Amino acid sequence: MSDGWPDPIGEMIRNFECSDRDQVATLIGRAYGRSYEPWLIRALRENGDVAAEFVLEQDGAVVGCICFAAHPAPVGWWSLCAVAVPAALQGNGRGSALVRYGLEFARSRGVPAITVLGPSGFYCRFGFTRAAARNLTTPFSDENTLLYPIQPDTAETIGELRYPPAFSRL
Repeated sequence: MSDGWPDPIGEMIRNFECSDRDQVATLIGRAYGRSYEPWLIRALRENGDVAAEFVLEQDGAVVGCICFAAHPAPVGWWSLCAVAVPAALQGNGRGSALVRYGLEFARSRGVPAITVLGPSGFYCRFGFTRAAARNLTTPFSDENTLLYPIQPDTAETIGELRYPPAFSRL
């Protein structure tokens, strides 16, 4: 799926490998400025809740990452848990490329919908909306719960949005 990426400067999106663990943890920790997100991704991996995880690699170094977890309910839905690019490399499409790649991967796997807890200013450009999530009951802020309805009938679903146990520390 990396047809639109790599770019001329030698970057490529690929599947996460165990050997990427330390680079990804450092990258996520620096990008979010706290220790929760690296802990969350590690806990999701350990519990088998990661649905998909990719890294952006340049010259053998991880310069971006994205991770999705499977929601226990609604069944089949995913949550975009983290996307990170170093501050010095932000603003030139790397994070957006990771998100688009992940969304297309999810679509190709038949995932009905993806949620994200985050600012709509960044995620709305990819099709995430608060309106599509408004009928979901969630343990987190309604304002920051966004939904990307891959299958149109998932928009405005009425039901409980449950997260893997690792999210209980949020």
